Amino acid sequence: MKLRFCKRILNLKMSTPTCMVLSEVGSLPVEFDIRNRVLNFWYKLVNGKNSKISVILYKTLYKLHINDIFRSPWLVSVQNWLQDLGFNNLWLEQENTIVNTQWFKETVKLRLRDQFCQKLLEEIQSHDFCVNYRLIKKDVSFEKYFNFLPWSSALKLCKFRLGNLSIPVVRMRFHDIDRCLMKCDFCSDEIGDEFHVLLCCKQLQHIRKMYVKKYYYTNPNILKFENLLNTENKREIYNLSIFLGIIDSMSKKIKNKRPAASNSSLI
Repeated sequence: MKLRFCKRILNLKMSTPTCMVLSEVGSLPVEFDIRNRVLNFWYKLVNGKNSKISVILYKTLYKLHINDIFRSPWLVSVQNWLQDLGFNNLWLEQENTIVNTQWFKETVKLRLRDQFCQKLLEEIQSHDFCVNYRLIKKDVSFEKYFNFLPWSSALKLCKFRLGNLSIPVVRMRFHDIDRCLMKCDFCSDEIGDEFHVLLCCKQLQHIRKMYVKKYYYTNPNILKFENLLNTENKREIYNLSIFLGIIDSMSKKIKNKRPAASNSSLI
């Protein structure tokens, strides 16, 4: 539900990889909150007053579990999660080990966050859809352009970064079309990918000069591509979002002007 909400509010396709969406908004899967709450609740039970019904029930369940009389799926999960976080000693010696509650909460949250962030970044590195995204995204953090760009402009930039803008490599990605046939809508000379339309396409040069600094499109390379999309200069980001909006609109117009047979085979 959380992921679906993020995709809808950012106007992204439902097929957009989860790792890209969560990394762009600096969020973590719901499973992170579930594990964090479960482990903190478990620690309260372990260190709770023996007179409390919940503590009595837990200790009864724990004894049945360790003696293989009843296998509790909940305790199996707690044990596995503690081991993953390096807290196996707390599980094995839970009746004798006492640590500061605040320390436990903060350490569990920090280690869980590190684990989930690492998992998202690994998915970005291995996912075929994230070829360009892995060049510009190095950590799981909320992108600052959401804070100052007009919402419509922020959406254009977000869609470009996450491979949702209306360019050939995006439209044809899921239609078994060879990449070498995904020609640019404007020049038809090169593959119409993000790098080409942003910095290279000669048919867009007159517009590019209005919104992109000359440094970026002069002898363009991957490093300049990365620097432009990660720039902290607000003016550069704002102009970039306008340029991307123009590209998106022009590409959609070209697509709509094509004959129906051509559209159905390429889109």
